[in-house]
Amino acid sequence: MKAEFAFFCSRGTVGRTVRDHVDAVGAGMDVIVAPQFPHPSQVLNVALRICGTAADDGDHRLHARILDSNGKDIYPATHSHIDLRLGRDIYLDRACGAAVVDLGTVGGLAYPGPGEYHVLLTVDESDDVLVDLPLYLVERRRGS
Repeated sequence: MKAEFAFFCSRGTVGRTVRDHVDAVGAGMDVIVAPQFPHPSQVLNVALRICGTAADDGDHRLHARILDSNGKDIYPATHSHIDLRLGRDIYLDRACGAAVVDLGTVGGLAYPGPGEYHVLLTVDESDDVLVDLPLYLVERRRGS
């Protein structure tokens, strides 16, 4: 399997009629400016499209982890589903699908300090990282 695209957004939905596209709002952000730390999580989603071979056709489980700059998990993995189906793109021998993984409404998640974090996505029971998105948290300067 391969991620065709993956990005952060404020809100996203998978298309109802064409299930391999995503409608996204606030796409492309990768910096959060926090007034103080620890900073509670805010609305944050990852929108992605995955394609694989005919053997990947079917429902799959996505696992999202959030790591700090030392590679330590800062919250237990969250889970979502993605449905890959044959014939969803011009290459009829590929199985493709889209998903939006909700990271921002995870209760109890707080970023402990400024720095570079990473959101890692894996599929099913594989340890192979399909997506690695950096997320930067910076502290708002006083007076700005």
